[in-house]
Formats: sequence, C-alpha cells, structure tokens
Amino acid sequence: MSRELNSLHELAQLYQVETSFHDGLGNLREPQPDVLMAVLRSLGAEVENLDEVPAEVRRRRRQLMIRFAEPVSVSWDGQSVTIPVQFSGSDTSDWLRLRIGLESGEEKRWELRRSDLPLRSSHEVDGGPVECRELEIPQLPFGYQDLEIETSSGVEHVHLVSAPGRAFSQHADRLWGLFLPMYALKSERSWGVGDFTDFQDFVRWISQEGGRFVGTLPLFAAFLEEPLEPSPYVPASRLFWNELFVDPTCAPQWGTSEEGRRMFESSDFQEELQRLRASELVDYGRAIAHKRQILEALARQFSEEGGDASPAFRDFLSRRPEAVLYAEFRAVHEKRRQSWNDWPDRLRDGTFVVGDYDESSKVYHLYSQWLADQQIESLHSVARGSEVGVYLDFPLGVHPDGFDAWLESSSFAAHVSGGAPPDDFFRKGQDWGFRPPHPEESRRLGHRYLREVLSQLMRRCDLIRVDHFMSLQRLYWIPNGWDPENGVYVNYPTEDLLAILAVESNRHDCVVVGEDLGTVSPLIREKMGQHGIHRMYVGQFENSSHDWPPLSPVAQGVVASLNTHDTPTAVAFWRGLDIDLRREMGLLNEEEWNSEKEQRVALIRNLQSFLNGEGDPFSESAELTAVIKWVEYLAGSDARYVLVNIEDLWSEEKPQNIPGTGPEMPNWKRKSRYSLEEFTSDDSLRDILRGIDSCRKLVQE
Repeated sequence: MSRELNSLHELAQLYQVETSFHDGLGNLREPQPDVLMAVLRSLGAEVENLDEVPAEVRRRRRQLMIRFAEPVSVSWDGQSVTIPVQFSGSDTSDWLRLRIGLESGEEKRWELRRSDLPLRSSHEVDGGPVECRELEIPQLPFGYQDLEIETSSGVEHVHLVSAPGRAFSQHADRLWGLFLPMYALKSERSWGVGDFTDFQDFVRWISQEGGRFVGTLPLFAAFLEEPLEPSPYVPASRLFWNELFVDPTCAPQWGTSEEGRRMFESSDFQEELQRLRASELVDYGRAIAHKRQILEALARQFSEEGGDASPAFRDFLSRRPEAVLYAEFRAVHEKRRQSWNDWPDRLRDGTFVVGDYDESSKVYHLYSQWLADQQIESLHSVARGSEVGVYLDFPLGVHPDGFDAWLESSSFAAHVSGGAPPDDFFRKGQDWGFRPPHPEESRRLGHRYLREVLSQLMRRCDLIRVDHFMSLQRLYWIPNGWDPENGVYVNYPTEDLLAILAVESNRHDCVVVGEDLGTVSPLIREKMGQHGIHRMYVGQFENSSHDWPPLSPVAQGVVASLNTHDTPTAVAFWRGLDIDLRREMGLLNEEEWNSEKEQRVALIRNLQSFLNGEGDPFSESAELTAVIKWVEYLAGSDARYVLVNIEDLWSEEKPQNIPGTGPEMPNWKRKSRYSLEEFTSDDSLRDILRGIDSCRKLVQE
C-alpha cells in the first residue's frame, strides 16, 4: 500500500496538488486516496483506482518532459524574458521562425538557429534525447502578446504577459469612505431595493461630508427567480450586471412608453410598490417580478422604435458582443427551467434556434444589460465628478449553473467545488458551492476569461477588492459527494495571475486590494507588498484581551475597517453577540462559550480604556462612543484607506451575512434601518463623519 500511496503522491505533485497541509486549527491533514484521485480526475488525470496510478505517473511525467514550452510566460517592468523551450528527438529543426502578435495589431517576425539558443539541460524520454534551450524574448509593451514559434514539428503558441511591476497607485492623501450594500440602500423613491440612482445620491452626499470613496458588495448578474441565489458571491455571471439595480425611470424609453406609464400608475402596481418599500427585507423574487413588468414594457417600446439601430446601443454591442449570447442563454434557461448541465448537447454547445427560447425574454435581458451598463457608467462618472472613488468587490467564484460556467466551461474544474478546511469558526470546513478555476486550462487559454472579467469590472470602479486573495497561490478543492473536511489544496500560477492584475489595474487606473484575512501564507503577503497590492486590516481580528495596547498597529498601505460584510457589526462584536450565535449554531459548547465570553469582556474593557472611554462599557451610550472612537483611531492611523460601515454609526447589531448559514437566516436581504433621506439629514451622523474627516486630515498634515 505504501508504494501505491507514494505513486499517488507523486502524481499529485505532478498536477500541483498538495498531499498534506495544516488546516485552520493547526492540524496536519493528509487527504484520503479517493479524495486525491477525485481531484486529480478533475484536473485531467486518467485514474479510477490505485492500480492505474503508476501508468498515469509515467504519462504525466512524459507529457511535461516533452512539452515544448509553458503556455504562459511573464515579464515584469518591460524587461526581456527568457523562455525555456524543449526539443524532442523527433524535432530536427535547425531554424526557428518566430512571430509576436501585439495587441496593437503590429507584428514582429524573426528567425533563429536552434544552435544559437543557449543549452540549459538535456535528458532522455523513452530512450530519445530532449534538449532544453533558452529563448530570449526582447522588451515588449505592457499587455498581452501571442508568441508563435514554428519548427519542423509544427507551430507552438505561448501567451506573453508583459506587466508593470506594481499595480496602479493613486499617490493620494489618506482617504476615508463609507460602505453599504446597494440592495440595503432604501429610499423614498426606490422599488423595494436600492438601485444605481440611489447610489448616485449616496455618493454625492458622501462627497459633501469629506468622504473620498464608497464601497459596496458585488453588483454582478444573479439568479433572481428560480433558482433564487441572493448571495452576490455566487453570481450567475461576472461578465454582466444585476438588472435588479437598474432604475427604469432613467431608461431612454421611460418618457415614451405609454404601456409602461399606465402600468406604473395603476393602483395594483403602486400598492405592491409600497409593500416592497415597507418590507424590512429585500424580497428578491417579488422585487424583480415587479420591476421586470416595467422593463419588459420599455424593452418592447425600444424594439418598436428601432432602438437596436441607435448609436448608443450599437456602441454597447460593439464593446460587449457577447451580450447577445448572454441574453439568449438566460432566455433558454428561463424556458427550460433546468441547469445547462442537463441541456441537450446542441444547446450545451451554444447552438440556439427559433423555439429554444422566448424572443421577449431575450430582448428583456439584452435591453436590461444595456441599461445596467449605462447606469453603472453614469454612477462611475458622477462619483469621479464628485471626487469619490467607487470600491467594488470581485468574488472568487460563479454559480455552477450560470452563464460564465457555461460559456467558459473549460476554464472551470468539474465535479469539485471551492471551499476552506476546518478552522476556529467552521470546525467542519466550508463548501462554497462554486466550481473552482481550472489552473491548467486557464493557462492554456492565456487566462482569457480572467482578463475579460477584470477588465469589465475595473472599467467601472476605482478600487477593487479581490476576494480570498490566497486563491492566487492555492485554493481548497472538495470533490462532489464529500464533506468539506475532505478536501485538498490545488496550487495556482501566482505570477501569471499577479501579472494580469497589474496589467488591468494600470490600464484602468484601478487600485487593487487583496482580501488576506485568515490563513494566508507569508509568500502571498510578500508578493502583495512587492506588486503594490493593498492589504486589509480588520479591527475585530487585530486585537488581544491580554496585550497592551489591545489593538495591533495599523500599517501603511492597508484598507482599515472595523469589520467586513462577513463579520458581526461593531456593536454586536462589542456585546459578544457573535459568540452567542456560535453557541446557538452548535459551534461552541457551554465551556467554550463561557471562556470566549470572558475573554471578550476583558477585551472590551481594555479597548474602552485604550480609547479613553468612561462609564459602563456595555451601556448603549458608552458602546456607540467607543465604536466612534475606534473608527477615529483607524482614521488617525497611517492606513491609506479607512472604510467605515455606515451601519456601525447607528449601532446596528444585525449583520448582512452570517457565514455557514443558509435560508434560515436573512443573509444578503436586510435593508438599512434608516432610509437615504433619513440618514443624510441626521445632524448627529454628520457630526460623526466630520470627526472622522478631521482625523484623516490631521494625519495628512
């Protein structure tokens, strides 16, 4: 058995799969053979049982040893790059013909003698010689180039990524901003959920109070009906936007559609609108059904007016030609009401014909995406005009039944899902439910999909937070049918991914922030510093009940906050409500609960003292005072950015999301306690913001 296991571990290493690791509890874990084989099959290995492993090791080793070149090569700061190329015994080439296709459309062509390439090493494969030589590529402009190498054996392609050494930096003063999910932003005019117009008003108000950026959760397309998936971290697509956030009153057809106006003014419509506005939670199904009635009427007017020939719409399609396919995909999905994984082969291959979908459904989705594209562009324009940056989130995964997983199916690994091993908060690990990126297939395609989604997002924001930044180095895979404790880490091409981030960041003048919370290797943090990626400092994780001072120093170049969307609010943390919830969820026994509560009380007393608070730290007035002082502590630090959850400033105790829970909790649904009109006219809140602004300005002096 040990010999078979050794062979399996060797095969895992050949596929960049880790055969042992420490989980979040510090325990050494060695995945079961069946788990390793399941993951290896997802990566392309042909193994069903241990007996087949030795032959697969030989096949994989040979594949790597005779591969002409790596599919991706990275150069930094415009430097030349040396690419190892391998010539097998059957390749008798004396001359190499090379062509580099630049993004500008230009070409560079030249020829080289094989003997002119420095010999790096030589070895034998199946009794035949293999030479590894070094091909030097001259300096290239920043961006993506295609290298074509022709030998007597054929033509090989290498994707060249020429990247600036560091991501874009604003070189700005130390800034502060506010965070609120767009869906939670309610107003007197919105339709039961915040929209792009509401957020424009939010941005203008933030600017008046001295804030210089605004953060929210991902705004990508979602399944809003069946199957309903409200989580913005499992989007139906990262290439398109969530039409729920569209404001129909800003559509060009709003003033010309009699059908839409009659529908909007009807008593039934207005009564439902009032019910949606009055609800404390976002009812996604009812909200989109209500809004869709109007959007469909506007879309019909758009078609009747020949809107598809308008310059604005033609420009949209020229930039986003895949929008038509997206609309068709969503229309087919709505008609069949089943995952694309269960479609007939013709549909899975993208061959759609009349009758596969309702034309009205296609027109609705295409029209809605055009409006969403216009309105998020308008939001970004208003923000920049107000000197406010838009800070958007880039989720790690996509819905397995969604458009991206269908369109770019080879870029995602099948029969596995991404997650995390056991840690202090999730003793049984986490299964996030999405298909992880396939590292080898993504490289083969030059990371085409990643480049596209980053480009689309960065065009519409000024700061981007990359969720689970550790995934640029490795990601935890769980085979289908296994629980989250039985997963393995798969390694990713870190240099490739960092280079693409740097290229897109500089192209779009977009600051990159990496979510580096939890278990993160020293290597990835070193790379973040090296390439100008901002780290995160979250106050709830940077404290100690035993040390003095109880808060860790705030480093330069970070985005500092008290919490995140996945943690308790500030006052809930102060009261230890998160500890109570973990006991209710069965994650803590009575003894553990008592111990953690005692530690939290000690921490809170230390924090109050450190923040110069007075009185009973658990009185309502003392709590809010301490939270404000805590925010001001961050604002007075060297952090480049300070992000304030606006709900903390009125002592909200309910979170937006409780990780590890499902439909039993109102995750991603809770609206803000106060409306936009209410909190923007609150003088006490404005006084708090002025205090934060003053702290930031003092640091700059």
